[in-house]
Parts: sequence; structure tokens; C-alpha cells
Amino acid sequence: MDKDDWDRQAADLFNCQGGVNVQAIISNRFSFIFNLRGPNYVADTACSASLAATHMAKFALMDREIEKLEFHVAIGIHQCFLPWGIENFGPKMQWERCYTFNDTANGYMRGDGCSGITLKYGGDELSKDTDAVWRGSRVGQNGRSATMTAPNGIAQEEVIMKTVREAKIRPPESCIWNCHGTGTSLGDPIEVGGVRRVQLREPRENPLLMCTNKTHTGHLEGGAAMTTLIAAVLEVRAGCAPSIVHFRRLNPNLEQSNFNYIITNEATRTGYESNNVHISSFGFGGTNCHCILWGNTQLDMDDPENVVLKRIRKMAPPEVRVNGDDPSMWEWDGPDETVKPGDKYSLNLGEDSAIRWIKEEEGGEVDEGEDDFYCITGPFNDWEADRMEDGAVPGLRTIILEGPASGALQFRFLRNGEEDEVLYPEYDQCTRKTAGVLGPSKTDGGKEQNTWYVACPEGKSVQIDLFICRGRRSVMWMLV
Repeated sequence: MDKDDWDRQAADLFNCQGGVNVQAIISNRFSFIFNLRGPNYVADTACSASLAATHMAKFALMDREIEKLEFHVAIGIHQCFLPWGIENFGPKMQWERCYTFNDTANGYMRGDGCSGITLKYGGDELSKDTDAVWRGSRVGQNGRSATMTAPNGIAQEEVIMKTVREAKIRPPESCIWNCHGTGTSLGDPIEVGGVRRVQLREPRENPLLMCTNKTHTGHLEGGAAMTTLIAAVLEVRAGCAPSIVHFRRLNPNLEQSNFNYIITNEATRTGYESNNVHISSFGFGGTNCHCILWGNTQLDMDDPENVVLKRIRKMAPPEVRVNGDDPSMWEWDGPDETVKPGDKYSLNLGEDSAIRWIKEEEGGEVDEGEDDFYCITGPFNDWEADRMEDGAVPGLRTIILEGPASGALQFRFLRNGEEDEVLYPEYDQCTRKTAGVLGPSKTDGGKEQNTWYVACPEGKSVQIDLFICRGRRSVMWMLV
């Protein structure tokens, strides 16, 4: 826990001053009620207090010589008696919601809550009464920062990497990342920047799922990390990252280039049977904590897309309005008889209503692109446009490049050599030949900056093929 709202506000009203108001008494009386004799303490590292308290419990449980503890109960608690700001001096960093990752992020909402978890000593094996394994945790400090409340991205990255080393995993093995995510225009970009630097140490094959619990519960300050720990345990069991709320438009200060991640504005499955789930918790005084939980998916969670399709199948079919004897003149609430690429429809998934397809946007014919030519660009040619040759089959363009001194080729394509006609992969430094080919679109600092990444030793050559024909696209490469 942190703060002392009771002593500062409510205790005076009820004339309850005295020794019983010392914060340590809260945990002490817990041991008194249940007659527990083991270590007992209140941890206060501001907003990271819950994770710091549980981190210290790890070391107490690891002592198997002198005091072999059976379990440790870690609790995070926060109750607001000062609803109008710290010491009634106004809202300051506080707001009515936590707009984490959104462009309106400007502060956080204080939340009330009490939650806890039980830790038991054991190895890395999962037992039938275990929800997740505490794989590693570390606590660090900012040291000197610009201000008392200013985050330090380098210090955050350092505590994360120490936890990764303790957990004995590699950064690409991270599946879900629960950010501290207070919801400030400064803090969110700095935190995501630290995660980005950790993940860029090795290329990822699948995107990292990034979320935060504060958009649901508010910021419980001293109790904040405990609600996130519980959420992370459920994520391990479900193999699914929950959706965040209040997310409409990305904070423009967030750096997205060269980082394969997804902010989960809808529930998203990891696709793995076992998952490494990260929890970050940072105190405004500079005490940074990070933890990694691991476990197997235990709940049968359906894919969100399948859930929607099942809901549609349960609805009544589209209504047909019969106008005369000619069926071609009948009207119905379904999609057009011939659906063109780019057509967009909306559905109202009402409980008892029939399906009604509403066309929102008209598509067009597929551009065969037979008269187009394509160029390849990247660091190897100083981002100039090298035209590709036509291949042996319609729609195939090909080029042979020599491996650079770095041992890796990064590239994307330009239609007709135009910088405003970029073709790029789904995520940056893409190493998958099956990844989608996106574009063409104008390079504006977004995903259009993504590149394919192909290992090619210096002195070797690689053949790169781009196939575009009849709406189908693919990229292929091979050493020659």
C-alpha cells in the first residue's frame, strides 16, 4: 500500500488518532487474526508497492534451510478518502479515467480496491492447484531523473532485462505484456520505448500483445500491481490478452517503428499452449519492478473471430421482401449477389433481430497491375529505387542482390518507383515469407516504414521475387 488517506482525512473526523493508525499495524493484525508466525511487513514503494512486496516474498520462500515457509499471502490495498486530489490541492495528474496509449492521455483516475494472491514454494513444474509459475522478478531504481515523477526509460529497460535473465528466456519468447500504463502523455511513450528496446534485441516472429489493467480498474496506486498480477494469472490460464478500454486514437508520441506489437483493443489469443506474461509496475519516486509469470493454457477460450461467427449463425437469416413473381426484383437484407474486393458491410448483432447487412463502403475491381513496374529499396542502396526485372510468369518481378557487410538485407518495394506507392510487410524486420504484403500507400512514418529482413552473408547473393497478379501477392527469396 501507499498514501495515508485515513490518517490525513478520516481519522480526524472520527477522533481516531493513535498508534493503531500506523500502517504496519494493517499487516500485523492480519497475522494476529489468522495466527500466522512468519515474516510480516508493509511495503511502500508508491505505485509499485504491491509488486515490490511480492518480490520480497520470493526470497523468503526460497529459504529452505532455516524457515521453510509453506506459503506467502501478498495483498495490495488502496482506499481513497481524498477524492479531490492529494491533500485537497486539486487533481494534478488525476483525471476521471485512465486513457492509456490514447492521444487524450493526460492523467489517471484513482481507484479503490483490495486484492491478493498466494505464493507457494515449488519448482518450475505446474501442479493441478497452480495457476501460474512465478518465473522471475526484479526491483530497481531510477537514480537521478529529470524530476521526481519523470520516468526513466533506461532504468525501466534495465530492470526488465534483469528479470528476463532470471527467467532464463529470450525477449521474443514474451507473449503478453501488462504495462504499468498510468495514462499520461509522457509516461506511456517512455514505457513503450523501454519495452521496444528490449524486444529489438532479437527479431520476433509473432507480435507482442500489449495491454494494461488500469483502463478497467483505475490506478490503485499502492494496490495497482496486485490487480495486474491477478489479471496476468488469468491471462496465463486463458492464453488470451484482454482488451483495453478508452482506446480510440494512438498517442502520437508512441514510437511504433521497428517494433512488432499489438495494443489489444479487443481480446486477442496468443496462439500458444504455454505463455510468458510480463508485468511492469513503476513507482513515481523511481522504484521500478518487473515480473514474469509462466504457465499452460487451462481454459478453453474460443478465438474472438469464431465467437462473432457463431453469434451470426444463431441469428435469423436476412429478411426477404417478395415483390411480384420475378425473383430478380425481390429485395433482401443480405449482401450483394456479387461482392467486390473492398466492399465493407456492418452488422447489428442484436439478441433477437434478423441479420441485416448494411453496405458502408463500395469496393472496386481488382487492379491487375499488368502495366506497373516495381522497384526495391532499402539501406543496401541508400533507399534509392532499383527496378526489378519481369519474371518468367505474368505478375512475377525478380532481382538478385549481393549480401552487405552487415550480413542482412532490409528492403521494401515501390510501385512504379514512386515513394508514395510503398509495399511493406505486416511488421518490421519481417522474416516470414508467408506474411501479408500491405500497400501501396504513402510513407508517413507509420507501418509503411516496415521492411523485410533476410540474412545474407557478405559475398553471397540472394534472389528476391515479388509476385502480384489477380489480387494475389507474395514475396519469396533464396540464396543463389
